[in-house]
Amino acid sequence: MSQSTPGRRIARKAMPTMGTTSVTPSPKPAHSGVVAPADALKRARTTGRKEADILREILRYLGAIGVVAWRTNVGAVSSHYKGRTRFIRFGFPGLSDVIGIVPGSGRLFACEVKTDTGKLTPHQVAFLQLVNKSGGIGFVARSVEEIARELGM
Repeated sequence: MSQSTPGRRIARKAMPTMGTTSVTPSPKPAHSGVVAPADALKRARTTGRKEADILREILRYLGAIGVVAWRTNVGAVSSHYKGRTRFIRFGFPGLSDVIGIVPGSGRLFACEVKTDTGKLTPHQVAFLQLVNKSGGIGFVARSVEEIARELGM
């Protein structure tokens, strides 16, 4: 029984280093107090086409307009504790890059971020179909403009 408690502590300590820092929306600018969606959209346009850049700009945009959204990661990490190696999995195959709540309706949305040439895996397609079938909004976004359009912002 005492063996399971340390394992749980490892998992909790490992989680914050795996991309959960984007849960907190970015602060609104001090000069106006409120950001109009069009202004946030202009600032969020990306020039680079890397998926990580698009994802960062999408999270920045959502935070600027007050949408509750967070980055999710899928993978595993190996850790050593008391001379033993622990293998911890997080997420599951197909889980979308951004999960959030649509303001007003309270519906869940799942956004898979891809570059212009990026392709969905079969697991990602299945997850987005499940979200849509369950009453949420599941979609692919290749730019900040696409996520704004899908969410009706």
